[in-house]
Amino acid sequence: MDLTLLFQDLNEKVEIMSSELRALRDSSRTIASPKKPTLETEMAVQEVKETLNTIKEGVTKLAPMASTSYAQVAARPKPESVEQRPNHTLIISSQNKQETSEQVLAKIKDSLDLKKSGARMERVRKARDQKIVVRCASKEDMAKIKGQVQKNSGLTVREPTNQDPLICVRGVLSSYSNEEIVDLIKAQNGYILEGVDRAALRMKVRFRKRARNPHECHPVIELSPALWRRFVDRGKIYVGFGRCAVEDQSPLVQCMRCLGFGHTKALCKQENDACNYCAGEHTRGNCPSRVKSEPPKCINCFRAKRSGPDLAHTAYSAECQERIKWDNIARSRVQYC
Repeated sequence: MDLTLLFQDLNEKVEIMSSELRALRDSSRTIASPKKPTLETEMAVQEVKETLNTIKEGVTKLAPMASTSYAQVAARPKPESVEQRPNHTLIISSQNKQETSEQVLAKIKDSLDLKKSGARMERVRKARDQKIVVRCASKEDMAKIKGQVQKNSGLTVREPTNQDPLICVRGVLSSYSNEEIVDLIKAQNGYILEGVDRAALRMKVRFRKRARNPHECHPVIELSPALWRRFVDRGKIYVGFGRCAVEDQSPLVQCMRCLGFGHTKALCKQENDACNYCAGEHTRGNCPSRVKSEPPKCINCFRAKRSGPDLAHTAYSAECQERIKWDNIARSRVQYC
């Protein structure tokens, strides 16, 4: 809400009321019974009352937000994951390795006749090694764009090898081997797997997350799109001696040293650890800002030159705009359906 325009409008209405009141006051000196206020005055008074009530309600709603602590904000439910959609992506590059991504993009524009084909593109972005990634609206649009680009002898176009989606199964006994976990899921959840094509029954454990209970773990499983949809929709599956919660697992990789995205600690070029709380060159356990209960500062948003409230979260926050951006990029390589 623009308060400047709001109060300007209020001032104009108050001026109308004041003018009417002055006229009534002046006329009362010569006329025994004062004039009845005009319809314009009555409407102005009513609008002022309604606007003041609106402001009062807004202030009432903002008051508890102003007093909300960081701990209370952190305890709020995580936002829902992004919508999973079919992946219709093309990777376009130049056969001349010396050309820049700008030159490749110019060639793509010359090759496409969108007015004639009507093909729709949702997003075009630059990638590494002078490649251009084009996300199309549908499979038909992708075929039209691919056909036009292939006519340019200087360009190479291909469809990326899509990855299978991931799920995280929480609270599985850590004594099970990876093969046993897969076998148990297939054996104990036949009612979920019923009707799934044999080729779509692929499933393997990629890695395990540590749980608070040392006797449990949270295995992250890569599986076919058909199984991913069924398991995520169910929410829980049987594994061994328990019924375990299932949730979608993002394919995004985050470095445990520099806290950046897209690589692991083994491939990190930074020498010192970065704090996920204050962005300093120390670990979270040695963070003075955390001990003093100072507001956090996200190192990835700081690197992206964000400022103010956009920095007030940790590097692991699900509300981080940089995390959301990179998560969308990582998910663009996954075939969800």
